[in-house]
Amino acid sequence: METRKIAVACFIGGALCCAVAFMFAPVYWWFGLIAGMAGGYIGYEFREVRKAIPITMRAVGRGSVYAWDGAIVKAKAWFSEPHPFFYPAAIMVAPFYIWGVSHLIPEFVGSTMSVGSTALLLIMVSLGILAFVEMVCAVILLVVFLAFIGARIGEKCYWWPFFLYGVESDVQELEARGLRRESMNYPNLLRWFMKGLGLTVLFFVWTPWKRLTVGVWTRLCFLGRFAWRLFKLIHSDKRILCAIDGTLGGAASYLSFASSAMSFPEQIVLVIFGGFLGAAFGVANWEIVSNRILHVSTSA
Repeated sequence: METRKIAVACFIGGALCCAVAFMFAPVYWWFGLIAGMAGGYIGYEFREVRKAIPITMRAVGRGSVYAWDGAIVKAKAWFSEPHPFFYPAAIMVAPFYIWGVSHLIPEFVGSTMSVGSTALLLIMVSLGILAFVEMVCAVILLVVFLAFIGARIGEKCYWWPFFLYGVESDVQELEARGLRRESMNYPNLLRWFMKGLGLTVLFFVWTPWKRLTVGVWTRLCFLGRFAWRLFKLIHSDKRILCAIDGTLGGAASYLSFASSAMSFPEQIVLVIFGGFLGAAFGVANWEIVSNRILHVSTSA
């Protein structure tokens, strides 16, 4: 029974070693060595590997996969609260939309009506004034919202009065959050605007890279813990024997007979031969070296 298991695992390792070597030949043929060792190691008693995978997933998932449930709850709580970082984007987009509509409508109207030069000039002047007013309003709103971000997020405060007057209930709510009151003046407005601009740029520049880095690192940690726990569950000396002997068979087959002029059917034959050669190495190692010379117990 053990001989058959070792033969099958070594065949898998040898065939996989030779096949991968053909795929990446000639520069990276040595990738086949890695693939052969992995195939021979995992191929020995593969049922045990399949049984160990769910156990490993449950053990590792307690600290990583199932943690997404808590992340979803936190995300819902975050979106339920007001966040001023998105306001500047909406304020900057709205004036361009209004500006486009205010220019397209007069063009359609002008194309269907015949008026004198005086009426046409009046329309153009009106549109110019409207565009200028929109630009001024956009700049003012942008400054106000960036200052709001700088005060609320950067310094944990709010200005008084808000615009023309302040509502007492709003003041109580802000102070309950731990925000302090500051007066609106030119130095404070300039400082809040600069801080709000810096925080907004930092958010849009740094946050995507931060989330990408955290996501990649989390998955790498999960894969590392999974591989280590799986290795501890399935490791044995026989797996090492299968990994080494199967790879030796595949490497010997590839290095001895492979060439760039071989056809695809010839490569398939060589891959199968590498598997059989790895199986022969594994069986010989197990039956002769391990059992007869070293007297290794079959139960080990």
